[in-house]
Amino acid sequence: MAKRIIFVCTGNICRSVMAEHILKKILKEKGISDIMVSSRGTEANLEYRIYGYLADVMKGAGIDFSNHTSTQITEEDVKNSYLILVMEKRHKEFLQKEFPQIKNKIFMLKEYEGEGEIDIVDPIGLPPPAHKQKLEEIETTLHKILPKICIGL
Repeated sequence: MAKRIIFVCTGNICRSVMAEHILKKILKEKGISDIMVSSRGTEANLEYRIYGYLADVMKGAGIDFSNHTSTQITEEDVKNSYLILVMEKRHKEFLQKEFPQIKNKIFMLKEYEGEGEIDIVDPIGLPPPAHKQKLEEIETTLHKILPKICIGL
């Protein structure tokens, strides 16, 4: 059975989407097919879209997000997940409050890397270089945690 990893941010239109699609790309390149990856938001809305700078940065990095829809995290999501990686401490606190039964599955991305509870700051509203830097930060972190994610496959 495949492991399911969910990335979570606020609106599910920026950081969690980057993390989802970067990890999918890494897994495909490495021929790893036993991990399912998705993303969700704590305040998602079906009308939210990836736009502007982020869309350009993701396209420039060869990351396909064309089928992405902003999606709210649900109890079913958390029950069926192996690991939930969030972008900010407030996301972790929200999920722990909403779904206390799965506290042991929820980590901040930097925390899972071993860096402590460090937020992946939202670049929305910032100029294009901030979006590119955030994508690179997330990608670097995902490469570092890949061996930990793959344990037990």
